[in-house]
Parts: sequence; structure tokens; C-alpha cells
Amino acid sequence: MANLNFVVVFLLLSLFGSSPLGIFKPSSCSEDQSRANIKCIYTERQALLSFKKGVTDHLGRLSSWVGEDCCQWRGVECNNQSGHVTKLDLSCKKKRYRQLCSFGKISSSLIHLKYLNYLDLSWNNIAYLHNPGVFGMLENLMYLSLFHAQFPKEILPHLGNLSSLMHLDLHRDSFNMEVPDLHSNSFNMEAENLDWLPSLSSLRYLDMGGRNLTGA
Repeated sequence: MANLNFVVVFLLLSLFGSSPLGIFKPSSCSEDQSRANIKCIYTERQALLSFKKGVTDHLGRLSSWVGEDCCQWRGVECNNQSGHVTKLDLSCKKKRYRQLCSFGKISSSLIHLKYLNYLDLSWNNIAYLHNPGVFGMLENLMYLSLFHAQFPKEILPHLGNLSSLMHLDLHRDSFNMEVPDLHSNSFNMEAENLDWLPSLSSLRYLDMGGRNLTGA
């Protein structure tokens, strides 16, 4: 009977978190509240504001980028424990009309988002990058989509630095799409070489449909 009582007491202690073995320990209200209060990192908020300042945003897609907590901004997601920005979804929502939205000039401020692992710039016209190698500096990037995006071809060789990249979408189809200047060398859809591709050792998905690869 004594052994039975010991077993019952042991089980009750385990269930309610008082066991020294720590078999079950429910999270406290204070812990949950502290996680809810996590704000974005100041330097990363400044980087996003610098990005916003440098781009053309006629549709007001970044109009919510105000206030202290960048984790609440449209298209921005943060790690709920560290507060670091991990995801930017800036894809153009006008894609159903087969038109490009314009982000114009993009600054190099994105390199300060060191924990970014997801970047979607689909259906955007990226006219100019202050530093063509900016994408290649996002070392933790695992997902990059430039689906139907117009961008300078100079960024391609720098993508080889993204050894953690698992998903790369560079699909481009100019059929029935509004483009600012089809004859501009800056927007040439031809890939001169693919020497950078084997460096993407983690890659699981690749789409380069619509790109002219004859030169490569």
C-alpha cells in the first residue's frame, strides 16, 4: 500500500510541474507576456525604413511601415522570441492583371537584415540596385522569389553566395506583360553564365523558365 501511495504522489508531482526531474513544466503567464512584448530590432527597423525611403511605392504597399514595431508592418515577419526580421513578402498584389509594380531603386540596406531567410519580390520592376551583390550578402536566405520580376541581370552571379538557399524562383514570362523598356540592356533576360549555380549546395527548387540560357 505504501508503494502505491508513493507512485500516486510521484505522478501528481510530475503532472503539476513540481517534480525535480522537470518532466512537465507549464509556461507561466509572465513568460508568455514577455514573448508578446518582443519588438523588432532597432537597427533592422532602420534598415527597413531606409529601404522604404529609396523605393518607388505608388501603390502605397509600404504605407503601414510606421511606428516602433516593424514586426507589425505589412509584409514583415519576425522571430517571436528574438524579434529579428526573418521574412519579407513584398510581392506585387497586382499580378492578376499581369502588370509589374515598381520598386525602382533599391538600396543596400537589406544587408542589415542578417537573419532574413525568406524574401519575395515577385512581380516587381527593380530598376536599379545600389549594390548588385546585396542579395548575395543575405547569408541566411533560404527562400528567394523573383518570379516574373524585372531586375538587372548583374545580380545573378552573386546568388552563388547563398549556400543556405533551398528555393530559387527566377521564372520570367514577358507574354502580355507591361514592361518599361524591353530593349534595355539592364533588363536583359539572358543569363551569360551559370557558374554560380553549383555553389547553391542546399538548393531543392529552381525555376528559370522564360530566361534566355543560350549564352550559358
